[in-house]
Formats: sequence, C-alpha cells, structure tokens
Amino acid sequence: MLKIFLSMLIVLATSAPPAFSNSLHIQVKNEAATGTSAAGIDAYGQDLMRRLAAAFVPPICSQSKLVQVDFDVAKNGTMSNPTIVVSSKIPILDESVLKAVNLAAPTFRALPEGSPAAVHFSAEFDYVIGVNK
Repeated sequence: MLKIFLSMLIVLATSAPPAFSNSLHIQVKNEAATGTSAAGIDAYGQDLMRRLAAAFVPPICSQSKLVQVDFDVAKNGTMSNPTIVVSSKIPILDESVLKAVNLAAPTFRALPEGSPAAVHFSAEFDYVIGVNK
C-alpha cells in the first residue's frame, strides 16, 4: 500500500507543471561608432545576447539579482577584459555570469564590416527567481 502511494506521489510530482520558474533577461549595450556600422553592431549585440543566455548556468540562489559585466570585442571576435561592474553581492551569481561570458566568448563572430578595431559591450544579466508562469 505504501509503495503504491509513493508511486502515485512521484507521478504527481513529476507530471505537475511548476507554479514558478526562474527567469533570465539579458540586455546588451555597446559604445560603437554611429553611422553605417551602428546597425550591424546592434544586430551583433542581439547575437551576443543569445550566445550569453545559452552559456549561462544559473546557480542555486534564493534572490532575484542584477549583474552587469563589461567586456571588449576585437574586430576578429576575440573577447577581452570581462569585468563585473555591478555586482549582485552574491559571489556565486557573479561568478556564473563571468563564466557565461568566458564560455560564450569562443563562439563570438567577427565584428561586422566597417566596425571599429574594438567595441565595448555591457551585458546586464537580470536573474529573477520565482516568476509566475
């Protein structure tokens, strides 16, 4: 009898959708030259957002937090100088953001034609705990 009850409990627990889930919002900003390269840099920033989101592995933490990391991307796509400029004050979350940037960096494409030698990017990772689905 206990075995049947536990089996039913496991089925219910694994089949019921969670009421809450975590959410990640990433916004990438850049300090690029205006003009013909601006549209290409904007599209490049959108691509960076997708790559950073795919590389981010959220830590187990119980608070919603914002982390901002700045970094430079050279014309050939090489990333350098990743720096946390707005800390979450939760070291494991800050480390997860830096790790995401470093994991995603090898996949960064070259900057678009007409771009400057390097572009400075700021990525805001807004990690929200328990968003209602």
